Amino acid sequence: MNKTTRSSVFTYALVVGAFVILQLLRMTTGLGSVLEGQLIPICAYVTMALALNLVVGVSGELSLGHAGFMSIGAFLGCAAANGLAELIPFTPVRLGVAMVIGAALAGFFGFLIGIPVLRLNGDYLAIVTLAFGEIIKSIITNVYLGVDENGLQFSFLSNKNELADGGVELIRGPMGVMNTQRISTFIAGFVLVLVALVVIFNLVNSRTGRAVMAARDNRIAAESVGISVTKYKMIAFVVSAALAGAAGTLYGCSQTTFAATKFDFNPSILILVFVVLGGLGNMWGSVIAAAALTILPEALRQFSNYRMLVYAIVLILVMQTFFLPGIDLEALRNAGNLAGGLPDIAGTGNLSAEKMQIIQKVAMTIDPIFIIKFLASFLFYFIGGYLLYASLFAAIGAAVDNETDSQQFLTPLSIILVIGLYIGFAAMKSPESPMVFWSSLIPFTSPIVMLVRIPFGVPTWEILTSMALLIVSFIFFTWLSGKIYRIGILMYGKKVTWKELYKWLKY
Repeated sequence: MNKTTRSSVFTYALVVGAFVILQLLRMTTGLGSVLEGQLIPICAYVTMALALNLVVGVSGELSLGHAGFMSIGAFLGCAAANGLAELIPFTPVRLGVAMVIGAALAGFFGFLIGIPVLRLNGDYLAIVTLAFGEIIKSIITNVYLGVDENGLQFSFLSNKNELADGGVELIRGPMGVMNTQRISTFIAGFVLVLVALVVIFNLVNSRTGRAVMAARDNRIAAESVGISVTKYKMIAFVVSAALAGAAGTLYGCSQTTFAATKFDFNPSILILVFVVLGGLGNMWGSVIAAAALTILPEALRQFSNYRMLVYAIVLILVMQTFFLPGIDLEALRNAGNLAGGLPDIAGTGNLSAEKMQIIQKVAMTIDPIFIIKFLASFLFYFIGGYLLYASLFAAIGAAVDNETDSQQFLTPLSIILVIGLYIGFAAMKSPESPMVFWSSLIPFTSPIVMLVRIPFGVPTWEILTSMALLIVSFIFFTWLSGKIYRIGILMYGKKVTWKELYKWLKY
């Protein structure tokens, strides 16, 4: 049994074993409300991670808009499920038909995107898929779709549909899909994950998969032996989009209500995080990463201290200087609860109690101790992040002797840096979301994300854990760089692969 076969068997065994254990727990002791409610989303996100890994890990292309394909499956698949309620009353069959429809439509849009983009080199796919995700979200927000005895009725921008008695509104513009039947089941999710694994493994181990990986490793060499790079990358991308559409249908049919804003840029980045943490091209790693990072934040929520969203320090100071120059903020901080009435503080003027409460909460953030804590954290994460990535780049520099060979090692680091940047933006909107929480602890992204979270209030144990992991990671990768340099300095002119690099570490 070769390595590829062993990896496939292990992945199947992992998924089947997890399903059997969870089903036994459901029938005996129970799983608890938290885990029970996350089973279907876990299956959806695992499928999404597998689909994206096919593009990023196997094909070598970067997609930042897979949530767009997921939204197509969610909305159109759920619309199909609602419209076929009378025609197909048996819910498992109706769910299967809906997932096929969602997968087909998402695959079709993937094909349309791939026609112009996959002929190009570089990060064009990432740019186009990012734009595609936002465009799809904007379009669905303005779509009104209904069905009655006269057939489908469609309108755009405003609801002009006049449904007959008994008609059903399938998509309601900004409100999305509402009052749907929750027909998705954990068994259906398990079957979808297995189908995704079968499709991906058969594709990867086929002639097509070998052609895709050859094009990924060296496009020029692949083209020189007659491989149509565009064709094979198109196959991988369309299959990935179709699986994402099926996952979207599974997720959508597990909700009673959802809107297009659910599938913005953040889910795409979260799924990319699953892929990177699980390992590029490593399917069982994607399964574990997606499942763990979906459920653990919910299970550990009791240890999290939620904080109210506050203004940044600069905004507070500007507000104090230009907009509220007459208010005594120190007296306002010590005034206690303002619900019983406004205190006698200079500068309050005609402000209402509600506005004063908001100003009081903002004023409480102007604390010298907090400012010192933030500046110290900034200095630590700046130096720690610099040293961590310096050690990683030093390892790459020790392993290769030309710019061309360095690209295969630089690409994963570039992806991680981009991920950290965009997660930092997401942290401003939702500082306690699972994606942001884990990214603030992971050393590769914590120098950016944790600094964004700190002004919103972060438990001390999270900050200390993040700092400790960053220090340990820097020390580990510095030691690793030394081992690589010891061997790499003697290997001038030799093309280095990931496999070869792993052998150096064992010397």
